[in-house]
Amino acid sequence: MSFKDIPEARKCMKLYSLANKKRLKLEKNDLERLRYTCDIVGCPFVCLIAKEKFGGVKIKTLSSEHDCGTAFDNKTVDFSTIAQYFNKKLQDNPKYKVREMMLDLKRNFELNVSHGKCKRAKRMVLESLDGSFSDEYNKLEAYANELRESNPGSDVVVTLSKSALEEGRRRFLRMYVCFHALKMGFNLGLRPFIGLDGTFLKGKAKGQLLVAVGQDSHNHFYPLAWAVVDKENKNTWNWFLQLLQSSLDLKEGEGITCMSDMQKVKFSEISNLDCLMQSKQSFLRHTTGTVLRHIESNWCKQFNTRENKKLLWWCAWCTYAEDFKDQLGKLGDLNKDAAEALLRYPPQS
Repeated sequence: MSFKDIPEARKCMKLYSLANKKRLKLEKNDLERLRYTCDIVGCPFVCLIAKEKFGGVKIKTLSSEHDCGTAFDNKTVDFSTIAQYFNKKLQDNPKYKVREMMLDLKRNFELNVSHGKCKRAKRMVLESLDGSFSDEYNKLEAYANELRESNPGSDVVVTLSKSALEEGRRRFLRMYVCFHALKMGFNLGLRPFIGLDGTFLKGKAKGQLLVAVGQDSHNHFYPLAWAVVDKENKNTWNWFLQLLQSSLDLKEGEGITCMSDMQKVKFSEISNLDCLMQSKQSFLRHTTGTVLRHIESNWCKQFNTRENKKLLWWCAWCTYAEDFKDQLGKLGDLNKDAAEALLRYPPQS
């Protein structure tokens, strides 16, 4: 067996010690040679690794027989070897606990490892993964350019933090994506409906995902655009909606029905937002809708009866003003406070 260099051969021998449950003793260790024997006196195991003439190192002598027992306390296996073994598992699940690591080693290799050694190995792996996250963020601009070249007409925007730039650093802030094919599909045949929502991003890199979806003729979701932002507030929603309005060529939003849940930014407030009014790009003529499930969850905290819920839904299903007044009157006869609380939400939405 050949290796690139002495450090790689040393790592391989430590993994051999872990896998075979044997404790090895390093007799010779320099820039050109490694010599391992078994730590138990009288055991015939010998491994000599030496540098090759034309580069690399190779096993020159190997007597792989062992006549010793299992090494339950194996000092050859250090924290770097444990980190190498758990690298993939911690990459898939960074919340993998130290106690679980200790049990895994004991179950698979009959190895007793201290809590501190496993904790140090876990820290080593997570720190290396942090570096890989930074490397991936450094590739975002190249990724955005590749999207623009491979999908002509697509809108891809990557924004960096201004405060970090002033300090001479580059830090990711926001990213927006809207593919050309999705824009064409919306303008050529989709219903004039846009739904908005946001959700938390989990994992090492936190943030918020903002999405805009449409609805096709089969009542299936149709993605329109999405954005990754640092937090969900009026500024980030304004930034996202301005880009969405430009991508879909919505003009002033005439004929478009927009629906959102009870987020910090409601569509009913968009026309009053200062930054949108200044840029004259607000949805001044769009129709807003509020998800009744969210109204029900808040409204029923105080008026949670079967009849109240039934009349609430009948009010929402009314398509004429007179029908709405009739159902609202029935709700008022049953509970006047419930009807007044319902009217705090705009009836048209």
